[in-house]
Amino acid sequence: MSIYYVYAYLREDQTPYYIGKGKGYRAYDKSGHVLRGIQLPADRVRIIILQENLTNEQALKLESELIKHYGRQDLGTGILHNKTDGGVNPVLYGKANGMTGKKHNEETLGKIRASKLGKKHTKSPCPICNKELSPQGMSKHIRASHPYSDILEQTRPYKCAGCAGLFQNEYGLRRHVEHVCAYTKTPLEHIKDCSY
Repeated sequence: MSIYYVYAYLREDQTPYYIGKGKGYRAYDKSGHVLRGIQLPADRVRIIILQENLTNEQALKLESELIKHYGRQDLGTGILHNKTDGGVNPVLYGKANGMTGKKHNEETLGKIRASKLGKKHTKSPCPICNKELSPQGMSKHIRASHPYSDILEQTRPYKCAGCAGLFQNEYGLRRHVEHVCAYTKTPLEHIKDCSY
């Protein structure tokens, strides 16, 4: 099928800094390029399709030839930011990567276990009900389960006069009053019972 193309990203002086192979929107999609450390040109005029209506094999061959012609910066042979010589399909993710349904060998499992040592999440008891919680879940638990506790008022000293919501700082309270709170639409200066 002739659906592939070869593209280039150009510098402002019109010299290429990246050569790639793609289909569809690939040349304009930054997600895959950012993972490889390649920035898309700020101006789309500097993204050019060099040749289109190619088969996968033709596109891979042309990509490889152009990378060889311009050379790679990382090897000191030229001007391109490409990390490979081209001519090969990229690493595949998910089912297409060849690992689906397979198991790691013992050596690999040992390395994975060693990398996770010392990274266990410690749980601590809630100071009100003694429920064991991770640090990430503690503030959410206190807000949801103990909304009127003194602990919340100590960590969130700014209180909305309209709905009694608590906030860590004046900025959070101001944004709440101006954009969220349905009970009050008054300016911050007129809010009563604020502890600032």
